[in-house]
Amino acid sequence: MTTSRAKIADLISMSMMGEFVQVSPALLARLKADPDLIEQLLQPPAASPLPKQVSPAVQQRLPQALAAVMQRYDPAVQQQLAARLGVSAEALRRGEGGADLLARVFAMRAASQQSEPVEGRGAFLSIDKAWHGIHYLLSGETEPGRTLLSQAVLGGTEIGEDITGYGPARYFDAGRVAEISQELSRADLENEMAARFDPARMSQLQIYPFGWEPSALNWLLEEHRKLAGFYAAAASQKLAMVAWLA
Repeated sequence: MTTSRAKIADLISMSMMGEFVQVSPALLARLKADPDLIEQLLQPPAASPLPKQVSPAVQQRLPQALAAVMQRYDPAVQQQLAARLGVSAEALRRGEGGADLLARVFAMRAASQQSEPVEGRGAFLSIDKAWHGIHYLLSGETEPGRTLLSQAVLGGTEIGEDITGYGPARYFDAGRVAEISQELSRADLENEMAARFDPARMSQLQIYPFGWEPSALNWLLEEHRKLAGFYAAAASQKLAMVAWLA
């Protein structure tokens, strides 16, 4: 397994995002035949640049924070990350070289944006940290289930290796995209979602990103509408979809 330069750069954000990309049926067939293409596909187009000014306090905390994030990877991947960064895991844990590390991260992000586009790749969508909340409001479950609504965010068929550290990417063929889109377009769906919204219960169930407040319902519904529109656009063009957590 390889780890992309963009992904190493993104580790400093410490967030778990729900991300989706539309793909042509021909590209999906290529991905199935050669899952190594997944890494290139999962890089968001025109990834946002890192901030040009980073405070000394953040620079000081960066090495140890990155070391903590790397612990979720297996030892081989940790070594790969450290090699790409030009620093040992031990040095990160000691908090050494924050300014130099940040400079390398900038360079990796710039290099990652020079990659060639993937033929058959369509629009990209991130629902940010709303992915688990949306899943729960759609299904009433913490994990993916068998219903179409329970599959929309966290379902699909796994493909390739675990590139992001949060599990392999998952794909939906064009037929399944159309089925899920139809469910997401139901007129009464948002009322059902609002009825399930229970901040205390969601916090108890550890629905990411935790610490739910009553005001979060509007945010979740807004991100849900983006997702429903994304599915509808894919279905209208008979496209497949790939989803992942990053």
